Amino acid sequence: MVIQDLLHNSEHALNHLLSSSLDSEVILSFVIDKPREYILANMDKDITADKTAKFEGLIARRAKHEPVAYLIHNKEFYERNFYVDNRVHIPRPATEDLIDCVKQSILKRSATLNSGLGPLQIADIGTGSGCIAITLALEFPNAKIIATDISDDALEVAKRNADKLGSSDKITFLKGDLLSVLAKPVDIIVSNPPYGWIISPPVFRACPEYSEGGRLRGGSSVKIWTNDKEVFFQPKESYESGQDGLTHIKKLIKDLPNHLKKNGKCFLEFDPRQTESIKQIAKDNNYNITIKKDFARFDRIAILQ
Repeated sequence: MVIQDLLHNSEHALNHLLSSSLDSEVILSFVIDKPREYILANMDKDITADKTAKFEGLIARRAKHEPVAYLIHNKEFYERNFYVDNRVHIPRPATEDLIDCVKQSILKRSATLNSGLGPLQIADIGTGSGCIAITLALEFPNAKIIATDISDDALEVAKRNADKLGSSDKITFLKGDLLSVLAKPVDIIVSNPPYGWIISPPVFRACPEYSEGGRLRGGSSVKIWTNDKEVFFQPKESYESGQDGLTHIKKLIKDLPNHLKKNGKCFLEFDPRQTESIKQIAKDNNYNITIKKDFARFDRIAILQ
C-alpha cells in the first residue's frame, strides 16, 4: 500500500482525535524509520506488507487512546529524545518549566557564591523516565546528581536513558520512597511527584464512554486530567496521590529539614488547583514559598526555602 492511502485510512481510524494527521505521520515515520519530511515528499511510495501490518496495528492501539509516546517509545523533553514505555509517566511540557526554574536558581547561585564551595548536589525525587535528573546532569555537568524512585521498572528506564544520552557517570540512581534514601542533605531537591487524587467509588466522570482501556489497576480512578484518556495507560503510582492529591507532597515537605541543606531549595511541580493547599503545607512546616507559573500561565511550580 502506498503512503497516501495508509495515511488516509489511518486518519479515518483516528478521526475522533484532534491530532489524527500528526499522529498518523509520526507513527508511520517510526515504522519505516524515515523523517516526516520523507513521508510528505513521497506520498506515492509503496510500503511493504509487514510494515503496513505493523503500522495498522499501532494505529488500532492509538485509536483506543494509547499514547503515541508509548507506541514509538520516544518523547522529546528539553530538546532531547527520551525512551519511554508504560512503566513510566510520560514527560510533559510543563515539567520543562520546572527545569527552567531550577536552572535560573543555579545560575543565580553560581554568580553570587564562591566557586570553591564544591560541586552542587541535586536530588531528583521520583525520577521516572529520568528526564529531570538527566537534563540537569547535562545542563550542569559539574553537579552531583542523585535520582531516586520507588519503582525498579522506572529506574531501569531511567538508567537506559542515562546510557543513551551519555550521562550515566553523572548520576547516582537509588531505589527508595521519596527522601528516605538520601544519606545526607543536598543543595537542591527537585520533584515532579504524583499529585492526582482518587475518586471513590470508581467513576469516569469526564469520559463515561471509556471502558476497557480506561480502568486503572486496582479499580480506582483519578480526577486530575480525566479529560485526557491517555492518563489511564500510565502507571497510576506515577500520578495518584491519595484522596486530595497531596499525600506525596505533604510527606516530602515534612521530611525536607533532614535532607535539604541550610539555604537549600526545593522545587516541586503541582496541580494549579492545589496552590492554596501547597502554600498552607509550606507554612505549617515553616518554609517560605514562591509560586511560579508554567508556559500556559497556570500555577505549576512551588519553590520552598
